[in-house]
Amino acid sequence: MKNIRTIFLRELRGYFNSLTAYIVLCAWVALSGWFFVSGLFLSNQATIDSFFNFAPLFFLFFIPAISMRLLAEEERAGTSEILATMPIRDWEIITGKYLAALTLVVIGIGCTIIYPITIKFMGPIDFGVVVSSYIGLVLLAAGFASVGIFASSLTKSQVVAFIVSAVLCFIFFMLGKVLVVVPSTIVSVVQYLSVDYHLESLGRGVIDSRSVIYFLSMIAFFLSFAFYFYRRTKQRVLSGIAVSIVLGIIVILNFLSYSLFVRFDLTSGNVYSLSKASIKMVRKLEDPVIVSAYITDKLPFPYNVRSKYVKDILTEYRTKSHNKLKFDFIDPKDEKVKIEAQRAGIFPLQVTEVKEGEYGVKEGYMGLTILYNEKKEVIPVIEDINSLEYDITSRIKKLTSKEMKQIVFTKGHNEVEVDERLITKLREQYKIATINPDSELIPFDAASLVILGPKTAFSDTGVLRIKEAIAGNRTCAFFVDPIEVDFDRFFGTKVTTGLDNLLSMYGIRLKNGIVLDIQNQVVGITMQRGSFRMQNFVPYPFFPKVTDFSRDNSIVRGLESMVFPFVAAVEGGTPIAKSSKRSWIKKEYSSLNPMQQYLPTLDEEKGPFNLATYIDKPSRMIVVGSARVVEGRYASAANIAFFLNTIDWLAQDEDLIAIRSKGVSERPLRPTSVGKKRAVKVINTLLPSICLIVIGFVRWKRRAKRVYEI
Repeated sequence: MKNIRTIFLRELRGYFNSLTAYIVLCAWVALSGWFFVSGLFLSNQATIDSFFNFAPLFFLFFIPAISMRLLAEEERAGTSEILATMPIRDWEIITGKYLAALTLVVIGIGCTIIYPITIKFMGPIDFGVVVSSYIGLVLLAAGFASVGIFASSLTKSQVVAFIVSAVLCFIFFMLGKVLVVVPSTIVSVVQYLSVDYHLESLGRGVIDSRSVIYFLSMIAFFLSFAFYFYRRTKQRVLSGIAVSIVLGIIVILNFLSYSLFVRFDLTSGNVYSLSKASIKMVRKLEDPVIVSAYITDKLPFPYNVRSKYVKDILTEYRTKSHNKLKFDFIDPKDEKVKIEAQRAGIFPLQVTEVKEGEYGVKEGYMGLTILYNEKKEVIPVIEDINSLEYDITSRIKKLTSKEMKQIVFTKGHNEVEVDERLITKLREQYKIATINPDSELIPFDAASLVILGPKTAFSDTGVLRIKEAIAGNRTCAFFVDPIEVDFDRFFGTKVTTGLDNLLSMYGIRLKNGIVLDIQNQVVGITMQRGSFRMQNFVPYPFFPKVTDFSRDNSIVRGLESMVFPFVAAVEGGTPIAKSSKRSWIKKEYSSLNPMQQYLPTLDEEKGPFNLATYIDKPSRMIVVGSARVVEGRYASAANIAFFLNTIDWLAQDEDLIAIRSKGVSERPLRPTSVGKKRAVKVINTLLPSICLIVIGFVRWKRRAKRVYEI
């Protein structure tokens, strides 16, 4: 260990005693900072993904450049002969030099810590994802550094060592980017060998033992060959047999790790692990749940990624349920099994694959059947792996529930039409009915009543029946639009619903006017300019973007942001969503032109304002100042989750809320002035480089002083 430390310190000082380290590090942090800030305010998200996406590309040149001289220079200059006279083993030399190069790269990575620190003051960054991503970068750097020292062991020429190292690193880098043209028979192998595949998992905030073993295997593989090819003495550091044994261990270890693995989810809220609700549900199963996964083997990319994720999540279900949930993978490769899958409700997919150098179409299956006692639920096609936990757990819940509650939507008043996909999801857990309370009685067995954006007034009879339903302990949701919008002329007219007096009985009132906010959604406007159509993206204050949620209420606990189009402020009740401090109420809204600039006047009321509130007595009730949150053109993933969470909360059936909200990961930045944005750009681009230059100058002065004293 002492010899390794001596070699390590000698090499590290060698870097910093010349301009090499400072030039490389300054170039690294300057380019990294530029990529980071250039994407930060465009995405407007509290992440450093733009930096992490750029870093592997820079490593392709950065790491070969600093590692090319490690062994090649010793051979060229003849200093390896001097080392041969010293009591230092060859493997100690290689290890010490490798650690010195890796340390230099890690120092460069460490200089970028300023990026997440900056984001911390601008938005709700997920530090679990940051930590996992940095671990991924260090592992990648360690892998590429091992490639670099291997290339340096092959030749006396630094140029040749650089080219060999860069080419090998480029191959590993590109493997994950050409999967769409890789034949499906080998796509899984090629994907596993690519660094992208393993960095993607770490970049999401999940430390997977398979990815860690992959990078450690890369390090062991190339260091072993560096030991084999480096001959400072007549005897090799590692014999051919020893190298073969190492390679055999690497292959076996990676093969076993594919089936035997552990995952650590560092994300805030454990987004990529089973939620407590799912674990609780499968652990209290009275009888076994049998899952049959009809998935075609050797699917092309990206379908093979879904296939692997299905196996991983079903394995976690089985483990957490103490084997009460059992699953089986079935490959529909013959006609009999295909007919069986189709009879079970699994639809075939037409997927594109590359075969014999040409694109072709292949029929594939990717669906699940879930059996509990004599009842069955089907997921015909797995389209989105982010919602797979919700899809599985919701169906298990439906199978094990003894009865389904009924949700009633009002009709007959030009209510907002609910997207059919939303209705389909609701039907998985509830019975759905629509009634006009003006002329029909609200069913006595209804659990909840939903009033979704009426544009005409309810009759006195209708209002009375809604009041009686609330008095009868039926929960109720009021999504009330304050204005009706003519989008052809961008003109708004006030909506009268006849519900104002009813809401006031429960201490709730909608303020006159609509809320505008400096923190808002950007919208695309298509404009005709002669024979050309141009699309402009402009901020639209009439679409407040809400980030201030009550974490005490399960409806919004997992949400980071939502958009409330043309929303009214709500007084009374307990608030669950508020506009920003830079919002105001506009009582005159005849013009809604997105191209017009809107700023608050002195006489207009300033925010923040409650946009959604709830009460618990006489029954659960929620009032939202906009129904457009679930209208098709505005229904983002967060808005849909909010609506479905509201229904579950009303029905007092909240097990699925935490699961549904996990997939909503938007983390918007807080509104920032132009001056602060410029400061952020300057600080993150230039400050790390300036610090390195100052450190280098101080170090040079000290060395010069020591030389003068001698």
